[in-house]
Amino acid sequence: MKTKITFFALFLSVVISVSAQQMPNGGLNTWTNNISPDSWADIESTINSPFAGVGSLFTFKDAADKVEGTASAKLVSDSIPGQGVIPAFLSLGTAVFDTVATNIIFYGLPFTSRPDTLFFAYKYSSASPDTGAAFIILHKGGDPDAILNTTTLLTANSNWVFVTVPLTGLYANNHVPDTLQILFDGSIALRPVNGTTLHVDGVRLGYCTATAATLTAGAQVFCLNSGAVPLQGTPPGGIFSGQHVFLSQFSPNSLGEADLMYVYTNSTTGCQYTAYDTVTVHDCTGVENTDGEISLSIYPNPAFDVL
Repeated sequence: MKTKITFFALFLSVVISVSAQQMPNGGLNTWTNNISPDSWADIESTINSPFAGVGSLFTFKDAADKVEGTASAKLVSDSIPGQGVIPAFLSLGTAVFDTVATNIIFYGLPFTSRPDTLFFAYKYSSASPDTGAAFIILHKGGDPDAILNTTTLLTANSNWVFVTVPLTGLYANNHVPDTLQILFDGSIALRPVNGTTLHVDGVRLGYCTATAATLTAGAQVFCLNSGAVPLQGTPPGGIFSGQHVFLSQFSPNSLGEADLMYVYTNSTTGCQYTAYDTVTVHDCTGVENTDGEISLSIYPNPAFDVL
């Protein structure tokens, strides 16, 4: 009889083959004090010395409005006497205020991995139109543009927004970084709005999450010894293997089930993705009703003796 081959969607079996380094306190749950989360820099920790008396005007530990853990970071843009409205920010690692150039220098943290995804949650409110931003930068040797530099705009939303930022296609080269910078900026407007509020929570880096491998065949019905069948895998460039598989073809030359596998390795991140399929091959000689139609299969074909 003829047999339709069922392809099971057994994909997204992920093998992590790169170091999965995470940032400290990405959940923003640890606060030695209530105005600066540990391992992050903000207005208070950066410019309180140049502008004495700033106090806790910008950054707050919010234990009530959060998406995970015990707290989120609440960043409120505010004014400093003689300076106008200053947008609140939260920056991974350390930052210092350069009194000569009158700007803030962000140093980040030591980091040697290459994540493929940035995850975070935010909510954003402002009395007037305003826009915030999230930046992630990976660099080596002090050059912030060498490896990765991308920006995600944050717009008004009264509910928590869960953001996924794919990074794999944004890497400029295959270099290994030495520094990670992540910055949440309460406003990138030329005229920041007083009182604009940005909540941030659940900041995470993902590895081997941006791509799923798939494995399919060019037909759904195969018979014993019916000829080689081309296999298709995505993303392209992987390796096929399994019973009766040669290069990218499956030959149904044995009865029963055959397990097929497709493995794709991302040359940039080192992540490996695997897809599986199980196929069944039957003897197709005989008469069968397939999808409401009568079909006749004769084997061998051609035949020279009396049937």
